[in-house]
Amino acid sequence: IQLMSEDRTDLMSLFNNEDQKYIWKLIFLLIMNSDITRSTDSFEKAIERFQTTTLDLGKTEDREILILMLFRAALMSVYCRPFLISQKWHDLEAEEMYLLGDKEEKLHINNTSEFHCRELNNKIEHAIDKFTNIVIPFYTILTKVIPDLAETFTTAKSNLKTWIHLKQTKNQNPQPQ
Repeated sequence: IQLMSEDRTDLMSLFNNEDQKYIWKLIFLLIMNSDITRSTDSFEKAIERFQTTTLDLGKTEDREILILMLFRAALMSVYCRPFLISQKWHDLEAEEMYLLGDKEEKLHINNTSEFHCRELNNKIEHAIDKFTNIVIPFYTILTKVIPDLAETFTTAKSNLKTWIHLKQTKNQNPQPQ
């Protein structure tokens, strides 16, 4: 917000008051929906609209729903990259969660998520969980409305299969302790 307040970067000054309010409304909507692991009323409403009707882009509400869904797709895009790229991003995400857990432990706070604990979290299980419970269901709905994303969805499903294969391989060849 500070950056947007400076004269040379204040894009909002190009809009009238009504448009500025609308843009801020959209910005806050997206911020409130930036955690793909949490559902919100806005997201549930968007999913319902995607499943039950054809969007009318002449309607403000339907445009907002489309923006929200595309935003969520962008947040999940790392899961839809070729496997080695997706895995690298997953590992970076896991490391970030572990760092949060380290800070929680340092402050003598119980881990706010099992994914913050290095001892409890299993990266492979975590990836499979994200794909199974978040990415695949989301893209199943999204590609019905936006068929051009089918290739992206296919990559996500392939990545899930690879994670499952890694889990099976690890279970067949457990590491000695």
